[in-house]
Amino acid sequence: MKKVAFLYLFFSFSFVNAQTVYKQALDKFISQSQQEKVYLHFDKPQYGASESVWFKAYVTNAVSHLPTNVSSTLYVELISEEKIIVDSLALLIEGGTAHGSFDLKPNLKSGNYKIRAYTQWMRNLDQEFFYEHYFPVINPLITSDISNTESQKKQKNKIIADFFPEGGDFIDQIPSKVAIKISRENLLDLQVEGVIIDDLGEEITEFESDVLGYGLSFIVPKYGKSYFALIEGDTFKLPSVKKAGAAIKIIHYPNSAGLHVGVQANRLDLKEGTLVVHKRGQLLISKKCMDSSSMVVKIDKSELGTGIVHFTFFDRNQVPLSERLLFANPNLFDPQIEISTDQKTYKKRSEVNIEIVANNDSVRTASLTINPLEESSYDKNGENIKNYFLLNSDLKGKIESPEYYFTGTKKAYASLDLLMLSHGWSRFNWDILLDSIDYSPQFMPEKGLKIGGQVSDSKKGKISTDLSITVTIPAIGLMTDTLLLTSDDGSFQVSDLVLMDSTMVFVQVYKEKNGRIMKYKDAKVEQQYCKRPEINAFSVHNNGANRKYIDKVKKLNQISEAYFLQDQTIMLEEVVARGNRLEESSLGINTIYEKPSSRIMLDSVGVVQGFTVFDYLRRVPGVFVVGRPRGELVIIRGLNSFRSEKGAAFFLDNIPVDVDVINSIQIEDVLLIDVLKGADAAIYGTRGATGVVAIFTRRGKQVYPNRETKSDGLSVFLNPGYHKSKEFYQPNYSIVEEQHGVPDYRTTLHWNPDLTFEDSIASETFFSSDQSGYYVVRVEGMLTNGTPFFKEHLIAIE
Repeated sequence: MKKVAFLYLFFSFSFVNAQTVYKQALDKFISQSQQEKVYLHFDKPQYGASESVWFKAYVTNAVSHLPTNVSSTLYVELISEEKIIVDSLALLIEGGTAHGSFDLKPNLKSGNYKIRAYTQWMRNLDQEFFYEHYFPVINPLITSDISNTESQKKQKNKIIADFFPEGGDFIDQIPSKVAIKISRENLLDLQVEGVIIDDLGEEITEFESDVLGYGLSFIVPKYGKSYFALIEGDTFKLPSVKKAGAAIKIIHYPNSAGLHVGVQANRLDLKEGTLVVHKRGQLLISKKCMDSSSMVVKIDKSELGTGIVHFTFFDRNQVPLSERLLFANPNLFDPQIEISTDQKTYKKRSEVNIEIVANNDSVRTASLTINPLEESSYDKNGENIKNYFLLNSDLKGKIESPEYYFTGTKKAYASLDLLMLSHGWSRFNWDILLDSIDYSPQFMPEKGLKIGGQVSDSKKGKISTDLSITVTIPAIGLMTDTLLLTSDDGSFQVSDLVLMDSTMVFVQVYKEKNGRIMKYKDAKVEQQYCKRPEINAFSVHNNGANRKYIDKVKKLNQISEAYFLQDQTIMLEEVVARGNRLEESSLGINTIYEKPSSRIMLDSVGVVQGFTVFDYLRRVPGVFVVGRPRGELVIIRGLNSFRSEKGAAFFLDNIPVDVDVINSIQIEDVLLIDVLKGADAAIYGTRGATGVVAIFTRRGKQVYPNRETKSDGLSVFLNPGYHKSKEFYQPNYSIVEEQHGVPDYRTTLHWNPDLTFEDSIASETFFSSDQSGYYVVRVEGMLTNGTPFFKEHLIAIE
């Protein structure tokens, strides 16, 4: 009896000790790294040039899916297939969310684009965990056919086949499941048949893959033999067979309450090893092995919750021997969200009232979009917030048709397990977790924006290390109280700033001379930006835009030409003012010149959303705008301009700036644009030799001092701030307005990134367009406990 009691205490202590080791390792890693996830909900799946890309960002803790408390800045970039950043935004994260929009330029070429989103803190992990979204853009004015044609469907690429033994390895004489993954570059024709043979050419078994490219086979491998797969005339080698090792096996069924986890070994002692089960880093189960060659554990599925569960077996020295993923209970909890309307059908241009009801008062945040179903091209098995947070975000690589795995069928359940067998959990590396070294991130969390620069001597060209500075930002009333000493390389940085929109920054440089602190007139300050992450090649190539959507974009372009000036052209020649200098009392600006060669008053010609300063300059007689990878070169007709590679000089509110600053200006903030050439630009001296473009903002007279930069050690530059999302426009047909005479074929009828629930109910109102058929309502969001939800509903329009 005493012996039994002693053994019980020994095994209990061993179990507790084993669980403590792995729990402490996981807890330490999670607390130090605090990984984040990002998901973007878009207003539609495809776009036309000149349209706006509306989106809402959900930024969460990677383990709990609750709002992140690490980062306050989210970077969102629009990238072309040529790996060029077309546009980028910095968004302020509040309560785990942010929202914004990209205005696609009218001259954006047709093609496939991607948007990626990340925080600086996320850069410490593999870039594959950044959020990426791929979509087509259609421009009917630029010939390019990216439609999903039959010829594209029939085109075949060379097949790629990968093989994944259950548990990670083939072990001599241990029966093994083999997951098979078939892929092609065009993502088509993934359903294939094949056979597995040994090195003597003897057939072992046959297999076939499903439409998603996944298949399953069984093999009893033997050490010393090699195995191959024959598929469509090609030969693929399977992984080598190990003489000794261990493998995890899991027996489970869709409707069963439990599952069995087994570990088998050959020529390896499992005794005192540990089976560790965790989900997103949270330890669920830890079991000691008391046998030398095998162990079996029965687990109640309710203990696992919903999501990817990671099974790892460690030997007594904490060396991982085998790993296996399982997606537990894919349909265990699906929040009940009901969408209804006040009528069954609606007329064109009529008011539509929508009610969204949650099953309880637990909705933390949600977003809603409404589009015509006919050309919206939503994939019923495509990505949404639910399958992204539960599936895609925890696996490397793009998962095709992720919603299919949550359809609840036995076939979908089997396919989901094949997906798990063919992927590895990459967020947690046990070699690092079990190491006692503290986590050392390369990128630190951002609680705001940074302003940085480097100081050097303008005459000597050397980096100055014995200088000090003050930084002043009038827009937010900031002036550093004490002098900031530059670092050894002459650089400086001010962090954790909340700057909404682009903001003027003044840097005053000082140097000590004869015991006195004096302004250093020879100082040169160059603004520094954080280097962007490397842009990876496109991992997904869209099959093309929906043909009906392409026709819709062409139709919208025809309407624009018929009811507005063609191609949004502005006849600037009719409104360019030439004459005496206008008084400050009339415009609120000060200029150092008497009169410009040409002047563009934005209120007179009309502000066009999506246009830039360069779009207006293109329409000024004698001005030529040449595209460059990092910006535009403006050439003003004249001998000096055509001989120079520098182009015209830019001034913003009397302060010289570079092309990057001009690109960062919101056109709504511009009051007027002056163009000066020849004698008119002579007052600028050598700076005006190739012409001058002077831009004055609406708020310039209130915020920016009128003084030359780099005067007495003062440098001034425009620092990009957080993006301020514009308001989504929709017509109100309950009142009569002149613009209602224009045909209405909107591609996004309604967009609300901040759907508000009161007593578990949210209400929305919008007006239908001139398009009949069905509209699809899509609601995505998060519950207060971190559970993502997604719901669709159709509205009929007669």
